[in-house]
Formats: sequence, C-alpha cells, structure tokens
Amino acid sequence: MTALVNSRPTNVWQRIGLLFAMEWGTQKRNILAVTGTLCVVALAIAILISVSINRPISVEGLSGYIFGFSSLFLMTTMVYTYIAIQRQINHSKTIAYTIIPASVGEKYVVLLLSFLFPFIWTIVLLAMAILFLGILLPSTWTALYELWMNLFFIEHIVSVEEAEWATKIVSSLRFYFILYNIVGAFCSIAMALWCCINVRGTTQSILAHIGLNAVLGIFSSVVVLPAMVARLSYIEYSNSINEREVMDVIFSPEIWSYQLITLGLAAILFYILSYFSLKKRQLR
Repeated sequence: MTALVNSRPTNVWQRIGLLFAMEWGTQKRNILAVTGTLCVVALAIAILISVSINRPISVEGLSGYIFGFSSLFLMTTMVYTYIAIQRQINHSKTIAYTIIPASVGEKYVVLLLSFLFPFIWTIVLLAMAILFLGILLPSTWTALYELWMNLFFIEHIVSVEEAEWATKIVSSLRFYFILYNIVGAFCSIAMALWCCINVRGTTQSILAHIGLNAVLGIFSSVVVLPAMVARLSYIEYSNSINEREVMDVIFSPEIWSYQLITLGLAAILFYILSYFSLKKRQLR
C-alpha cells in the first residue's frame, strides 16, 4: 500500500497495475507455497500411477485423472482466493483497504480479475500434472489425443442411418456445453464476488456461494421446462410424435437458451449488486 500512497498521480490503468502489484507483494509467498504443494501432489500421484500401471493408460483412465486433478486444483485455488479476499475486505482492519487511493471501480476490477485468476492457475497446474504423467508414462500422449478426438463421439450411440441427424444434435450439444460453461463460470464469479463482499467469514461465504449456485442451477433448469412441455405438446397435437422429434426438442438450442439467458441475467444482477456493495463499504 505504501507504493500506492507515495506514488505520483497516475491514470486508471496504472492504479489498477499498482493494486495488482500490492496484491502480489502480500500474497506471492502463499501463492508460490500453494502452487509448489499442488505440483508435488501431482508429481507424487503421477509416479504412483506410472508404477502401478503395467500397460498403456486408457482414455477412461486419463479422463478420470484430468477430472480429478482439475477439480482438486480449481477447488484449492478458489478456496485460497476466498480466504485472501475475505481477509482483505472483511478483516477487522478493513479500514486499511478503504483508504487505498483508488476508486471503487478500480478496486472492483482488481477483485473481479482476482476471481478469474484461479481458472488460469488451474489450467497451468493441470498442464503440469499432464506433463508429469506424460514424462513418466508416454502412452499418456496417445490417450490424450484420442480423448480430444473422441470428445462427444457418437458412433457407439446411434446407428449409421441416423448419423447425419445425430451429428447435428452432438454439434448443438458441443456448442451449448462450451457456452454454458463460459456463462456459468462468469455467473459463479459474480456470486462469489457478492458473497465475499457481503458475507463475513470464509466458511460462511463459501457456503453462501454453494447455496446460491445450487438454487440458481435448479431454477435455471426449471425455467426450460414450460418451453419444452409446450413444444412437445404442440408436436403431439400436430401429428403423431416420434423419438427423433422428442430428441430434437430436448436438445434444441432454442429451448436451452432460456437457461443461458437466466444465468446471464443473474450474472449481470450480481455484478451490479457487488459493485454497489463495495461502494457502500468504501463510504462507511
């Protein structure tokens, strides 16, 4: 904070950069410690897998490895981010944070980007975990290629005569899956930011975030039901309904767009609420 107080007047981007420099100065030792610990865990498990497996690793085995480590890394980095931001905003000495010579908007941007950091952190750690396993077990690279190429592979699901129709369904699913994860991540970050600012205590804040995610997940899924039922009822009324028409409705991008719209609106709402909550904290 000394650097911010003693520095000459700066523009908005320089002040944001100084805020990040201050954050890195106070957190770098802990960040490096967490990173080192997770890398050691990844290396130890990679060694254990390479020793215990006497055959090439399967696509299923690699999928489980990737899913397990991505979940571990993301959960660990998110919890650490929660703790760091909670101590910064809701600590008994929060007054130190409010007097930092930066606007509410600048502090808000830094907090927002702080919640994006765990996702980047997780990708880097996951790449290192795969690298460790690939060095110790070279068949990992073949399995990784097959996993990438066979993602959403449909040959074992549908017959040959339905391949064109199924390809269209899977293409829609792939696009929706990517879009859902992007919108869902930004919505989750918005709720995490709101919880960190408004709920005191790391445990309470995390539980509040989990609760909000669960409620919004259920609500956004329920939202699509009326549209889905209405579409199916119309098809059934118009002509005799068949399995393909049912699948077309279930996987229709138009139907599931209601869920994305709900998540998007919730994200915008929580981003706005978070900003005004931080502004209120600044004015206390």
